[in-house]
Amino acid sequence: MLRSLLSAILGTLLVVCLACPVYGQTLSYTVSSGTDDGVNKPTIGQAHYWTTNWTVLMGKGNEESKDYWANSNFLFKNVAIAQGASIQTAYLKLTAYSAGSAATSWIYAEDTGSASAYTYCSDFQGAARTTEKVEWTVTEWSSKTVYSSPSIHKVIQEIVDREDWSSGNNIMILLEDPDYYDPAFYPNKDQCEYGETGTSENLNYISAYDCLNPGCPGGPGSEAAELEITLGTPAHDYSCTVPQTSSTTAQSFVDYARYSLEEPVPLYWSDAELLNWVNYGVVDIYARAQPVICQETIPLYTGTTEYSLEQNYIGVIDVRYVDSNSTEKGLIKSIPSALGQVVDDSEPTYYYLSGSKIGIFPRTDTDDETATVYYLHRPSAVALSEAVSIPEMYDRALTLYVLHRAWYKLGQYSKADQYIKEYYEELDRFRFDYHQTPKMPKESVQP
Repeated sequence: MLRSLLSAILGTLLVVCLACPVYGQTLSYTVSSGTDDGVNKPTIGQAHYWTTNWTVLMGKGNEESKDYWANSNFLFKNVAIAQGASIQTAYLKLTAYSAGSAATSWIYAEDTGSASAYTYCSDFQGAARTTEKVEWTVTEWSSKTVYSSPSIHKVIQEIVDREDWSSGNNIMILLEDPDYYDPAFYPNKDQCEYGETGTSENLNYISAYDCLNPGCPGGPGSEAAELEITLGTPAHDYSCTVPQTSSTTAQSFVDYARYSLEEPVPLYWSDAELLNWVNYGVVDIYARAQPVICQETIPLYTGTTEYSLEQNYIGVIDVRYVDSNSTEKGLIKSIPSALGQVVDDSEPTYYYLSGSKIGIFPRTDTDDETATVYYLHRPSAVALSEAVSIPEMYDRALTLYVLHRAWYKLGQYSKADQYIKEYYEELDRFRFDYHQTPKMPKESVQP
């Protein structure tokens, strides 16, 4: 295997994948054949479709006679994006053929798992459109200038989310006048009598290069339409084991503390200060008592080491790797500096934490594996009027924690120590791992 050979020779972790997309990576595709894009435009009474033109068109034609419109399509082949991959941004890029005034079009994709080139205007008219669409208005159009559409990532996402989409399939992008379906504007839309015709007229729309022959100004393919896609971070499956939480509000804990402190109204300790300690206490209880364990499943991608954790955490308990055969194994905790020291051609074995990211290495060489991270959830701070998110059995412990902080601030360290000791004892009362019944010896339960 090439990856094995290179790892052995170079003595470092290498991933060889010449066409494998990585999340965050930008991919670029251009129209590769003169018959893969075209213009759908009528003359008087009939609709025509061109693929041999040097230009593609965008916008309305003759506004007065309403006999012309300019719709275009672009086929992008062999799009190497996995089914269901997250699309962060996507742009259609066109190079202006000549100067022009403003024009507006809707951008769709053909709603199919893999599109094919069109031959007749009926192909354009009959193509199923995506539900998602994006309006693109160009206010000016200067020759030889490259123009990018607004992001059409939702349009592309709708295609790659289809069950029949797979990496290497084709995407057809459609530029369509917003009034295309209004018979008052286009009475001849359905009179589709011709396929290929001659050169196009210069009407009141803007034109871009369809430049795929030796006569193109910059050489063949130099000004062809381009689809630029940046992959996003995929959404992670996320769940928590959450016991029934307390309905007690933060204000109640502040009041409990004030009662013990014999300060019914704020004098030395403000409500904001006591509220901060309530929120700090909730985090401390989550860390020590571990009442909420969460798991986040991350899709692994070829050539990718670091992944963002989408949820806030206090600490990671365990990381489980699941390969393409659904075989599960635990990963060993490591550090980022170990990444370059591991000479291993095998599957992922280690993980490290770096802020809100987790690194998993050696990197996977396939796109159908996952890692599940088990961690202690970090709760969000609450306002005075909101209920805290701890189980009710820890209500007394939280009050003790607030009192410890209050007396510590006052310099009453003996009282502060007394309350923190009671706090720890209260937590330990509900630690199931402290109170599990010992297992009986095997011989004592055998008949």
